Amino acid sequence: LTALRLRLEQAQELVPPDASVLADTLDASRAEADRLQEMVEQLLALARLEGGSTATMSVNASEIAHSRMEMWESLAAERGVRISGRIAEHASCAVIDGALEQIVDNYIDNALTVAPEGSEIVVSVVRSENHVVIDVIDAGPGLQPEQRDKAFERFWRGAATTNSAGTGLGLAIVLQLATASGGTAELLPRSDGSSGLVARVTFSAR
Repeated sequence: LTALRLRLEQAQELVPPDASVLADTLDASRAEADRLQEMVEQLLALARLEGGSTATMSVNASEIAHSRMEMWESLAAERGVRISGRIAEHASCAVIDGALEQIVDNYIDNALTVAPEGSEIVVSVVRSENHVVIDVIDAGPGLQPEQRDKAFERFWRGAATTNSAGTGLGLAIVLQLATASGGTAELLPRSDGSSGLVARVTFSAR
């Protein structure tokens, strides 16, 4: 796949300015190659999780949530979506190395895929005595109850994401990361009854 992407990049550089149809075809081919490479990388990540170490470490969920929000803010702004936070200070939890960053990224990426222009995505971190709960809340169409569990299956895609460039593996990776860390991942309706979804992950507090 890497070789194919390089060939497509070289071909794009050789397309004359007036060959718009050819240019569009090459653009679409490169996008598909990128999607396939992402899928392969995600499948490899799942395989490593299934057979790898599950040793956890203490991480600052508050700092990670802030850093991931900052990373996604510019892309969200381009789509007319605002990202805000309700983040408790010094909320540390036990996860495997790098898991929380991947989980928050997947949740925000999914939220941006369905969030209507002008809406808000909220990232929440709450600490109790025993647990840290991280939520990513969107204002999209949401999911029916029977769809929420299916969403964590490999390659499952909801109607709102059918036309997006995703692989259908993001939430499967979230579930594996959460489980390997001794936590849980779930999708819930918004507590205020409005349209949207709460993507939640819960870990043991440290």
